[in-house]
Amino acid sequence: MAGQLGKFLGELKQRHVFRVALAYIVVAWVVMQAAALIKPALHLPDWFDTAIDVALVLGFAPAVVIAWSASPARRERQEPPPESADSSTSQLPQAVPPPAHQKIQYCKALDGTRIAYATLGKGPPIVKAANWMTHLELDWNAPLFSHWYSGLCQDHMLIRYDERGCGLSDWDTNDISHEAFVQDLEAVVDAAQAERFALIGISQGCMVSIDYAVRHPERVACLILFGGFQTGQRRLNDPKLEKQFDALKSMIEFHWGTDNPAFRQYFTSLFYPDASPEEMTWYNELQRRSVSPQNAARIIEAVSTVDVADLLPKVQAPTLVLHVVDDAVAPFAQARALAAGITGARLVPLEGRNHVLLEHDPAWPKCVQEVREFLADHWPGSV
Repeated sequence: MAGQLGKFLGELKQRHVFRVALAYIVVAWVVMQAAALIKPALHLPDWFDTAIDVALVLGFAPAVVIAWSASPARRERQEPPPESADSSTSQLPQAVPPPAHQKIQYCKALDGTRIAYATLGKGPPIVKAANWMTHLELDWNAPLFSHWYSGLCQDHMLIRYDERGCGLSDWDTNDISHEAFVQDLEAVVDAAQAERFALIGISQGCMVSIDYAVRHPERVACLILFGGFQTGQRRLNDPKLEKQFDALKSMIEFHWGTDNPAFRQYFTSLFYPDASPEEMTWYNELQRRSVSPQNAARIIEAVSTVDVADLLPKVQAPTLVLHVVDDAVAPFAQARALAAGITGARLVPLEGRNHVLLEHDPAWPKCVQEVREFLADHWPGSV
């Protein structure tokens, strides 16, 4: 009984019912004081006070019901206003609507945070762990990611999701941490009823994938890690890197949301130095629309404090590690550390500079071949 009451109170808090009730009471008091002043000044009849009191009492219940019914995720996901007309990235390039067979659903993590996930395709499931800045609807048509998703779902059912604080998942969440990210993955695979699957991690998603694979070895048929790292910036014990990270975080938190896209362009150039102008425009706008400046700063702070080095020897799943040699976001040395730490893991170096391979990158065909052959060996469904 106490647990149910606690859950109910937590739901009230998450839906901001308490805030709305308090605000209503304050506003009601102000209205009553104003009515008391207006009545004698305008020589209004005695029933005026009663009418005001009755209206305020009757309005309280609808206000609470509206607060309960409104989705906090939807409120928090409201996009910022379009950038000024003189901005070079004021509009996202025209996108084709997501395919009709992409099914977006919601599940709840342990703390009640709603996580949006999508399923696409048929066959043995592949689960992609979430990483920084995704949006289930926008990603499908983005030239940065669409080739990944269309390739993975050709012979498999692809399950992907937006991590908390990002995309279509709840932005208003108290807990943004590595542990919460792992719990989000657990919630998604349970909701999607994926009992056993191939797990792919990209960038930040690699640490989440490794942790999940150690906790649930019976469910991970094989593991693919692309552009990953085992140690966050704050765990590297390098004062210079830590200062650089602090500057980066401040830039995100205080300048990301401004109309001037120059600050977001810095990240675009860092992640995708060889992108075309159209692709850079996509990524600039995706940053703005997929995550708030505050949540972006919280996410990279959470990632920076994680170190999964001790978990690597415990990974039982067959593992493929792919990494771009000249990646400026995650140095190639991190890929070597991942492959060396996981028993039997195979490391595939890929030529290029983009953190995540674009379709026109020379190394993309090699990446596709390696992934498809690996899946054919360890998770049949590919041809």
